[in-house]
Amino acid sequence: MDPVPSPRGYPIVGNVMDIDPEHPNESLAHIAAIYGPVFRLWLPAERVFVGSYAAAKDLFREHRFQKGVTGPLAQVRHATGDGVFTAMPGEHGWEIAHRVLMPAFGPLSIKAMFPEMQDIASQMVLRWARFNEDHAINAADDFTRLTLDSIALCVMGDRFNSFYREHQHPFVDAMVGTLTESFTRSRRLPLPSMVYSAQDKAFQLDVDRLVQISQELLTTRRAHPSDKKDLLNAMIKRRDPKTGEGLDDPTIIRNMITFLIAGHETTSGMLSFFFYELLENPAAYRKAQEEVDTVIGKSGVTVDHMGKLPYLEACLAKGDQVIGGKYTIKDKHYVTVMLAQLHRDPEVYGADAQSFRPERMEGKAFSELPANSWKLLIKTSLTIKPQDFYIKAHLRDPEFLHHAGLVSGEHVPEEKKSSKSHTKAIADSAPDNGFKAEVQGLDSAVSSLKGDVPVVIVTASYEGLPPDNATHFVEWLKSDPSEEVMGVKYCVFGVGNKEWVSTYQKIPTFVDDALSKNGATRLTDRIALDVTSGNIFDFVDEWQEKSLWPKLGGKKKESDSSVKTLSLEIDV
Repeated sequence: MDPVPSPRGYPIVGNVMDIDPEHPNESLAHIAAIYGPVFRLWLPAERVFVGSYAAAKDLFREHRFQKGVTGPLAQVRHATGDGVFTAMPGEHGWEIAHRVLMPAFGPLSIKAMFPEMQDIASQMVLRWARFNEDHAINAADDFTRLTLDSIALCVMGDRFNSFYREHQHPFVDAMVGTLTESFTRSRRLPLPSMVYSAQDKAFQLDVDRLVQISQELLTTRRAHPSDKKDLLNAMIKRRDPKTGEGLDDPTIIRNMITFLIAGHETTSGMLSFFFYELLENPAAYRKAQEEVDTVIGKSGVTVDHMGKLPYLEACLAKGDQVIGGKYTIKDKHYVTVMLAQLHRDPEVYGADAQSFRPERMEGKAFSELPANSWKLLIKTSLTIKPQDFYIKAHLRDPEFLHHAGLVSGEHVPEEKKSSKSHTKAIADSAPDNGFKAEVQGLDSAVSSLKGDVPVVIVTASYEGLPPDNATHFVEWLKSDPSEEVMGVKYCVFGVGNKEWVSTYQKIPTFVDDALSKNGATRLTDRIALDVTSGNIFDFVDEWQEKSLWPKLGGKKKESDSSVKTLSLEIDV
C-alpha cells in the first residue's frame, strides 16, 4: 500500500498553518489540487481527507465506517451533548431519542407542517415586496430568519418573530459565537488553559444562552400543554418503543438546540447558494420562473404543488452539490469526506462539474448518479454562505400586496402522518368489504403467516434498513422459510421518498421478492407510494377500490353474512 500523501508540517502545530480559519474549504481544495483527492493532515491531530467519489464510496458503507465526532463537532457537544447529530456511536441517550423522534420526521409529518412554513415564508416575501426596488436585501441574514423561525414554529410551537426585529434573534448571536469558537478551539495549540481563559468564558456564556432559550421554550410548553404533534411534544410525551424509557429534560434541551442549530443553518446556507447560482445563470433563472408560473401561476402555493416542480428540485440539489484499494486506513483513524470536492468530481459529473447546470440533477439523470455521489450538505462555521450577498426584489404583480394577507392551501390532517395512516385506512375499509382486519407489527408475523388469511404488508425503508420492529421479520425472510410461507396470499404496500434514490423502496422490494421466491402468492403487484407525489391519500383509496378489494373477492354482498379475516402487518 502507498503512504497517504501529505504536505510537510511543523513541529507541534502540524499543518494548522496550512488552513485559513476564515476559508477552510478553499484551503482544503487547494491542498487537494496539489496532493490529489486523498491526503493526510495534522490539525494538530492526524486526519485523512477524501475528495473524490472513487475514494469516498467505501466510506459510506456503514458496516465498515461509523461517524467520528471530532474537531469542531466535538466542541459543539458542549452545547448539544448526545443530541442526534453530535452523539457518539452507540450513546444510549441518542439511541432513545432516535427511536422516539423517527416517526416525527416522516414525510407526512413534514407535510403537515406546511401551513406553518408558509406562514413564515409569507412574512419574508411580504417584507421584500414592501421594500423599494433599489433596497439591498442581505439574503443570508433573511434566509437565517426564515429557517430559524420556521423550525421554532413547526418544531416547538414558538414564534421568534425575527422579521419584526432590527437585529437577529439572540439565539443566532449565541449560536454564531458557539460555532465560531468551536472551530477555533479544535485548532488550539496545546498551551496551558489559562492562556484561553477569556475565550473559554465567552464560549461558556454563549452555550449557557442557548440552554437558557431552549429551557424557556420547554418550561412554557410544560406550563401550557398542547395537543400539537410537533417534535417538542414527541420528546416530552413519547416513550422509547424498545426500552420504554422517556427523554429527561437535559436530553430534550440538547436536542432542541441541535434542531435549531443544524436545521436552520444548513437550510439557510443552501437557499443562499440557490439564489446566488440562479442570479448568476439567467437561463436557469428563467426556466425556474417559467415552471413556477406554469404549475402555480397566481394561485396560492399548496402542499400539493411540492411534488410538481422537478426543475426547482434539481436547482436546489445542484446548488447544494456545488478508500479505493490504494491506501490503508487503520482502525480508529478519522477520515473526513470533503463534500464540496465530492460534489464537483468530474469523473461523476463531467468536465463541466463546476458549472451550475441543474439538468444533471433532474429526473432520470439524477437517479442514474452513483449511490452516495451527492449528499445534502451539513456544514461546519458550521456552514458556508456567500459572503456579502445582497439581492434586490422586484414585484412582478402589484396585486400581490392587496392579497398578501390571504393564505391559500389545504391543511393536511395531523393524524395522516405515516404508514400507520395508510394501514388505518385499509383497516377501516375492511368491514365494508366483508373482512375483519387484524393489525400487528411485522415482527409478530415471523413463522405465523397462514394460508387462509390474506396479508397486506405496509412497510418502508429507513436509510435502506427495516425499522426496529421489523428487523426479525426481514432476517426471517432471508432464511428462505418456504415451508412457512408457501400458499400465503399477500400484497406489499411500500411507502417511500423518491429523493432517497439509493434506498427508495429497498425493504418493500425485498419483502415482496422474498415472499414470492418462497412460494407465497401475490394478490396485487407491489405498490410503490412516493410520498412527495401529490395527494397520496386519494392514491391509497383508488388502489383499494380498484385493486385490493376486487382481488380479495369484491365488496360484501348484502345477503352475505360471513366475515373473513385480513391480516395487516405494519412496520412502524
